[in-house]
Amino acid sequence: MHLCTYALLTFTIFIFIHHLLFLYIIKKMTKEISKLKLGIRNCNPGNIVRNEQNDWKGLRPVQKDKKFCQFTEMKWGIRALLVTLNTYVVKHKLVTVDKIINRWAPPNDDNNTVAYISFVAGEVGKKVTNSSDRQEQLRWGLAYKFSDLDWEWREYNYSSPLFALVKAICKMESGYQLTYDEFEEGLKSV
Repeated sequence: MHLCTYALLTFTIFIFIHHLLFLYIIKKMTKEISKLKLGIRNCNPGNIVRNEQNDWKGLRPVQKDKKFCQFTEMKWGIRALLVTLNTYVVKHKLVTVDKIINRWAPPNDDNNTVAYISFVAGEVGKKVTNSSDRQEQLRWGLAYKFSDLDWEWREYNYSSPLFALVKAICKMESGYQLTYDEFEEGLKSV
């Protein structure tokens, strides 16, 4: 076999194998992306349901998901979650975790609302008590009353009950691990 022909054949085989490897990696990545929870893919960690009356900032121009809002960036989904929770507290006077979650994730929508309330109240309770006792945290979390002052921008700290509420909802809805910086960015844009 001529040396040039051999080199060309070797190069062609190399390119073919490289192409197959590339396709394999793309297929694997696509599979991993599709495993991401819907709320994360939609940049909607709270799984806010679509409603034509809500013209949220940061919505994707084309909404392909029939049920849930799709945002261009996670910060817009977090902002929408904060605005919705603020409406619950200020307009509808739902100021405790149990009332907020009963509206957010009602039992008639295939939610385990009792478990949801328990989880969120425990997370809020961690922020409002120094106790490490889970029952004590739950009690404090259930007793905490949110107000419109929770949404006023000020130098928040990581121990904010509102941060705990939003972070717990994101975790329950989509498994999303909200960071304090993301929360702060969403709160500033409300």
